[in-house]
Amino acid sequence: NCIAPGVVMSDATRSKISDEILTALGREQPLPGQIQPGDVAGTAVFFASDDARFISGQVLVVDGGRHMPA
Repeated sequence: NCIAPGVVMSDATRSKISDEILTALGREQPLPGQIQPGDVAGTAVFFASDDARFISGQVLVVDGGRHMPA
């Protein structure tokens, strides 16, 4: 399994990308807001849990709907 995160609001992200661009990215996705580290961590916890025991070979995109298949 794989987690494919969008732009996560970490210290490293904030040091490399301007606040203006980060705000625009958060507005332009279907689920408004910014992805927090806990959003991705929760996905990892799910994959590691018994609830995901029969899930294999999947890519779970955590990006607020920015990249949705047609």
